[in-house]
Amino acid sequence: FGPGAQWYRNVQQHPRVTLQIGGRRTAAVARPMTPEESGRAMAAYAPRHPRVARRLMGVCGIEADGTVEDYYLVGRDYIPCVEVTPVSGG
Repeated sequence: FGPGAQWYRNVQQHPRVTLQIGGRRTAAVARPMTPEESGRAMAAYAPRHPRVARRLMGVCGIEADGTVEDYYLVGRDYIPCVEVTPVSGG
């Protein structure tokens, strides 16, 4: 987990990726977010999906108190996020 994860390092080196949702595949470009962006993304995501956010913290071995502020810090400091944008015509 975190910035040392193999998948994350791969995305940094090779941002052209393939999204697969069910049986559908789409060409896309992955952009690692800045720590600030990752914090904001996690703070926005956790209140909309509290059970999944808590489960993610458990899988990552991170203790979060459930507040938006704490999730912001987790995203900023521990869990880098990636923005994935489909490529037109891909």
